[in-house]
Formats: sequence, structure tokens, C-alpha cells
Amino acid sequence: MRSGCALMAGSMLLPERLLAKEEEKPNIVILLADDLGWNDVSYHGSEIRTPNIDRIVKEGVELERYYVCPVCSPTRATLLSGRHPLRYGMQDGVCTPLTTHGLPPKEITIAEMLGSVGYKNRACLGKWHLGLNSQKFDPISQGFTYFYGHYNGALDYFTHKRYGQLDWHRNREACVDGGYSTDLLGLEAVNFINKHSDDSPFLLYVAFNAPHGPMQAKREDLEEYGFDHDKGIIKHSSKNRGKREMQPEYGLKGRGNTVRQTYSAMVDSMDDQIGKILEAIDKNKISKNTIVLFQSDNGGIAHFGGSNKPLRGGKFTLWEGGVRVPAAIRWPKKLPSGVKQNAVTGAVDILPTVAEITGAKKPEAQLDGRSIWPVLKGEEKPDPERKLYLGDSSAVMQRWKINKGRLFDLSKDPYEKNNIADKRPDIVKKLNDFIEKVESKAGEKCSLGPEKKGEFVPPKDWNLGLLDK
Repeated sequence: MRSGCALMAGSMLLPERLLAKEEEKPNIVILLADDLGWNDVSYHGSEIRTPNIDRIVKEGVELERYYVCPVCSPTRATLLSGRHPLRYGMQDGVCTPLTTHGLPPKEITIAEMLGSVGYKNRACLGKWHLGLNSQKFDPISQGFTYFYGHYNGALDYFTHKRYGQLDWHRNREACVDGGYSTDLLGLEAVNFINKHSDDSPFLLYVAFNAPHGPMQAKREDLEEYGFDHDKGIIKHSSKNRGKREMQPEYGLKGRGNTVRQTYSAMVDSMDDQIGKILEAIDKNKISKNTIVLFQSDNGGIAHFGGSNKPLRGGKFTLWEGGVRVPAAIRWPKKLPSGVKQNAVTGAVDILPTVAEITGAKKPEAQLDGRSIWPVLKGEEKPDPERKLYLGDSSAVMQRWKINKGRLFDLSKDPYEKNNIADKRPDIVKKLNDFIEKVESKAGEKCSLGPEKKGEFVPPKDWNLGLLDK
């Protein structure tokens, strides 16, 4: 009799358990490439092999019209905050060792938002690039519970130095792990997944520094792209680089015969690590309820090996090649696979979308992105009236784009060859009115600590806490 009662009680609880399982919040993995061009993924026809990035596209929703800022730091800021970096003075430039600004501590990041709804483990791995003048700018201060990587951009892939000082950290402590930085980030991501897959949900933000310069690849990857030992290697890109970086050997190791060859090997290495991350998700049997977003932070740079063909322009520009990037999102539990979504979306939409998915309360500050969850599910068609601000008097709609007064009909002219501003003054006015409204909300840069004057000397091991003393 006791056994029967136990069986009955168990069967009555079963539907509730299944319901709870169904309502579990998803793990969220964001994979960010650095300076990856439109034509640098094989699913766009590139000669560079990216089978694992292609896998995310094949198993998820390809975001065909995904927009970002034209340079590194602003895209990272908008991705993490859901707000135009123009609001806090970060629209136009990057956070370099010589600048004092960063992502304001008062901005609510996606990590802080998710921390309020049960995401206990929130890791930031890789390139931060959102403030170098105070510890109040670092990932730990911005809502992440774990950090492994570097604060600066343009890190030497082998020595992990910038301006002569080690910039490799585990949380806030200097870390002397040896190896190629792309490999180390992939390994750390796998370790994080293995460690926390049983206590989901988690947030894992992996910001690869690849394929950003300096141009450095592992020999085995270079050989996959035809490296010839009898030919010369690419030369140092600047006579002053050694002095500026305070180490003559900066960026020299791992150079191939050509820039494109080296760049291709760097992308290949990053794709290999993305494959290991996906494999770890599979092995831990959490793939069904894990969201994986892949995107680049801006377009590629031709003289550093990137290609945005057939799009016009590249990094630093507001042409499509600078602000429209490869992107895809996969969530087997909720999203269809093998779908190409043509709606205008962007990095600014990620935080509000994640808020809707997880039930998190959105930050009180006005967001500039919107939830694209209905679009991803295929329940909502592209909004022809949606306007997305790109920066510097430029914006895009489903059909139209204005770039500093030049108007293009992207439905007929996707490569921005014909300026038709004089033929459609009505559209020019509509977009300029929108731009004026956005730019009226421009804010000041958030700078913490004293300005850097004279000969710049970085803190030892890039310990940002030393700058606060």
C-alpha cells in the first residue's frame, strides 16, 4: 500500500516537474569576433574555412541584416547595454591606453540584468576594451562574476603584452598562462561550461581578439593556407610600432607570407575554438536549452587581411561593409533551424531580447534596441518603418539607408553605388528627423581618474586598481 501511494504521488508530481523543466531559463553564450569581415566566413562564399560558425547558421537563424558600430569599443558597449554609445560619449572612438573614458558604471549591463534573475555564473572571456583608466570600468565592476582575458585591444597573441606590460588576467590578478590567446580563450570557455553546466543557467561572453591585428597565427594554421618556408614573411606594419608598444618584438611572432594568409589562419583558429565550445555544450547535454549568438564587432580592414566583398567599405566607415556583419543565433529548444532572417536588427537589440526571453526587468534607463524575439521565431515580419541609428548622421531602414546625407535604396542598390537623395527628399527628411532626435540625446564621456599626460607608462601588469590609488 505504501509503495502504491508513493507511486501515485510521484506520478502526480511528474507534470509539474516537466513544466518546471520546460520553463528553465536558457544558458546564454555570446561569441564575438573582432574585425571579421562579411566575406571572411565560408557561408558567405569565403575561401576561409569556418565550419563551426557555419554550423551555428545552419542550426539556427541567420541574421542577414545585423548592424553594429563601425569600431570595436562602441559595439561592445551597445551589445552589453542595449543603448546607443552616443548616450555616454562612446559612439566615435575606442578605449585605448591613451584615453580615459569607458562604459559608465551607472549603465546596467546584460550581466547585471541577468544576475537579478538567477544567473549566478556570468563570465567575460577575452577582449574587454571598455575602459582602461579605472578598476570601476572592468568586467567585475560591470556585473560579471568571472573574467579571463585582457583589457586592451591589439594584444600580442603570444606574449599577451601591450605597451610592454602583461595584459592577461584571471579576475583582477595577472595571469601568466602561456600559449596562443585564441586557444586559451577557447579552453577557458570549455572549462567554464564543464564546471557550470549542472548549475544552469549561466552567461558566457567570449570576446575573441581574433582576427584583429597584430597579424599573428600559429604555424600549423598558416600551413593550412599554403605557408611557404622559403618565402619571406610580412613585414612590420609600422617603423614606430616597437617604440609605441615599448617592446621591439611586439607582434612579430606568427607572421605568414602574406597578410591575407595570416588573417585566414587566425580566423580558422578562432573557428576551431568555437567548434570546441559547441562540442562542450553538446557533451554536457545542454545544447537544447542554450542560446548561442555569434557576431562580429564591425567589418574587416582590407590592409589587415579582411574582406567585406561585395559590400562597400569596411571598418571605420558607415558603409555596409563597416556596419553590417556576419551574425547568427541558435536555440534548438525554441528557434527554427536553417532560416535566413532579413529584418533589420543589431547589437543594440540583444539586451532587450534577452530580457524578454528570461523575464528579466529591463534597465530603467531608456533602451534604444527592441526585442527581436518575435522576429527570430518567425512570428513577425520585418518592420519597414524601423529605423536603426548607425552613428555620425547615418541610419538604416529595411529599404533605405542614409549615410551623411547620401541616400540609397538597399532593395535595389545593396552595394550603395547610387546616391538618390535628390530624388527622394521625403525619405531624406524622415531619416534626418530620426537622426536629429537620436543625436539630441548625446551625452558626455565618462572619464574616471586623471588625464594621461606626457610619456605614457602603463600600470604594472595592467593592474587597473593601481590607477585608482
